[in-house]
Amino acid sequence: MSPTVRSRRLGAQLRDLRTNANIRGIELAKAAGVSQSHLSQCENGRAVLAAKQLDAALAHLGVADDQAEHMQELRRDAAKKGWWHDFVDVLPEQVEVLIGLETEASWLRTYEGGVIPGLLQTRDYAEAVISAATPYVRPEDIERRVDLRMRRQERLAEPDCQLTAVIGEEAIRYQVGGAAVLREQLYHLINVVARYNVTVQVVPFTAGAHPGRGENYMILSFPEPTDPEAVYLETLTSWAFREKPHEIRAYTYTFNAITALALSPKESMELINVAAEELTG
Repeated sequence: MSPTVRSRRLGAQLRDLRTNANIRGIELAKAAGVSQSHLSQCENGRAVLAAKQLDAALAHLGVADDQAEHMQELRRDAAKKGWWHDFVDVLPEQVEVLIGLETEASWLRTYEGGVIPGLLQTRDYAEAVISAATPYVRPEDIERRVDLRMRRQERLAEPDCQLTAVIGEEAIRYQVGGAAVLREQLYHLINVVARYNVTVQVVPFTAGAHPGRGENYMILSFPEPTDPEAVYLETLTSWAFREKPHEIRAYTYTFNAITALALSPKESMELINVAAEELTG
């Protein structure tokens, strides 16, 4: 299991124990010997208590020995490094969290208006996108970011992963990297859909205004009901997660609304093929 998911699960259990015991965060933080803000990060799965700190917190909560040992096991595994740690030099914290969740999510639903989603990009297309979005980054760092993106795509080959990608028609029309790069990218989309558990739907220009315009995001769902869904948002300069139930409902509703406006998967593949053929010659 991904250390990110274990950290998230540990934090949720700690938060539930504290809430059920009617103990305030500031009280438990004091008992554990940490700041309230650090405890909050731990409960949200963004940080992990040290072994002695967790022991002190669980003792204050009156947790039974068997449950305490289970939570310490989660803590030990959460402290391990995932494969993406090798890219820490070019990996923003929120993207690190995203990859940790991606490795365990059973269903990824992503909406991208103007570009092909990163998990479906060819190497040349990814290099063009990353270079344009981060002109201040060193060339060697761009290469590292492209390598990271290619490594993430290996998740699609695993049988327990499903990806549903909804993209705007502009994503298959903008000649990112030039006509040849886009043509290769479009044929790559067709091949990925044929090989893996991937669905791609295109929102045509004729759909007009819709609730997804102006924001790109991914909804991550997990096989275990104890692991709540999450929404990852990305802009040019920032990344964020939304995990509250009402936020998840809002993004799920929006995604479903956009999907209803999109072409069917079959019609989308036909349009993508036509767009690719138009770039030939």
